[in-house]
Amino acid sequence: MKCQNYNFMDFETLSLIGSALISCQKVEFMTYGLISHFKNIQHEKKFRKLSPQVFLDDSAESKEIRKHTLGQLFKLLKDKNVAYIHDRLDDYLTKRNILIHELLREFYKDNNNEINDSRVKEFCIEIIETSNKLEKFFKGFLYQLTLFSMENTDFKLPKEIGEIANEYNYFLNCILKEDLI
Repeated sequence: MKCQNYNFMDFETLSLIGSALISCQKVEFMTYGLISHFKNIQHEKKFRKLSPQVFLDDSAESKEIRKHTLGQLFKLLKDKNVAYIHDRLDDYLTKRNILIHELLREFYKDNNNEINDSRVKEFCIEIIETSNKLEKFFKGFLYQLTLFSMENTDFKLPKEIGEIANEYNYFLNCILKEDLI
């Protein structure tokens, strides 16, 4: 399908915006998934009813429970001191919110009423790259949670979980540096 008459932005820029949005949704989905497995969130009023079953369920009731913002999810990770990369989460959230709520305002050129495509592209590529790093970080985090939960069992890791061992190494390196690398 060919886009017609998008005078305000070229097709490549629009595609990068779409890719950046999807990458942000993946980060939000993974963050929700991780948090739903935390046992110690049950005393948090906002998260009391969140569980792995609610996270995966598509019912109206479960959707209502999953009304948290990405900012609330990141805050919980930071408050529980399980994220280790607090500044990066804050920076990512700020940029994600610009993408979602303020993109046109942020990149609008006042002098000739055009969007600065090159700045938008750079911004979107940065978000996509950071999203990819966060995804690897969270996969490594998930791997660690899996290892902890199986510590005193004879259960063998499913092949799919074993395949994210590289992300675990990335996760450990990020923790050591307290930053995404």
